[in-house]
Amino acid sequence: MKKCLDCNTQMAADVFVCPQCGGKNTIGSYSGEDALAALESLSTANKAERIVDEAAKLYFAGNQRGAIEKLNEALKINPRSAMANFNMGYILLEQGKAKSSMMVAQD
Repeated sequence: MKKCLDCNTQMAADVFVCPQCGGKNTIGSYSGEDALAALESLSTANKAERIVDEAAKLYFAGNQRGAIEKLNEALKINPRSAMANFNMGYILLEQGKAKSSMMVAQD
């Protein structure tokens, strides 16, 4: 269930326009478990992105091996991290490992 923020009418979760007032400003009700799962997901993504930042620092300091290790760590946490995948592909391509970089791009 969710509520219309304009008129406080209860609405079904699959309704997007309030049947009472036509308002589109709604808020859903979520369980505590849903909220915790969402927070955990955000926390995991943030952790992976912090590791990607560490990898970038290593890369710009000339430590490609360390950068790759950090990027692998980030990708274990969040395999869908666009920045980690891009950076990994870039480093591999720069090292002349075009086939490996293409595999990263396909994942």
